[in-house]
Parts: sequence; structure tokens; C-alpha cells
Amino acid sequence: MQSPASNARSAAVKAYDIRGLVPDDLDADVARVAGSVLAALTRPTDGADHPGVIVGRDARTSSPELAAALIEGVLDQGVDVTDIGLASTCLLYTSPSPRDLVGNLVCRILVEKRGGGGGGGG
Repeated sequence: MQSPASNARSAAVKAYDIRGLVPDDLDADVARVAGSVLAALTRPTDGADHPGVIVGRDARTSSPELAAALIEGVLDQGVDVTDIGLASTCLLYTSPSPRDLVGNLVCRILVEKRGGGGGGGG
């Protein structure tokens, strides 16, 4: 049986992203695992070197810690990271040579305020 914390963290994983309340649903451990999984899933299957991952973050107070943990997870898999720091989603999508990168990671920490709605908090 999963603990309430495990259930909350599992609920943070959606079909196309990971989002939830910091620290209830998302914390450094979740971000570290997400980075590790991203690096593993985007590793080329033909034996070629992984081209690396670009990571940016938003301005929320929780973002530096979560981005650092995510980067740690990627690096633990032996994948290079370009950390561009504070960045908009649009900047990440148009960052240098995104077509050459298997994992152009948008580390936009999505934090929901208590009471619903996206954004804010964190």
C-alpha cells in the first residue's frame, strides 16, 4: 500500500507533464527522478552519444531547487546539461539547435495554488 505522500506524488505525473503543489506533490526528490527518467528515455537507441538536454526555469521561489535536482538526475545518467537559468517556455523552444537535442526539456515548474488554477505560488 502506498503512503499518502506517494499517492500525491503519483497524482502529480500527468500524460504530458508533471505538475502539482510544492512541496506536497513536487519536491527535489521528484524532480531528480524526473531528470533521470528523461535522460534514460531520450537516450539514442543506435548507440550514438546523447546530444544533451537544455534546462530553463521560471521565476517561482521553488524553481531553483527543483531545477537543480532535475539537472542532477540528468547528469547522474551521464547526459550533458545546458542550464540557461531563468527562461520563458518560448525561449526554451527556440534555444540553439533544439532539433539536435533529443531532450529539449522545459523545466517550467507548474505549481497550483491551493484552491485550484495554474501558476503562482511555489
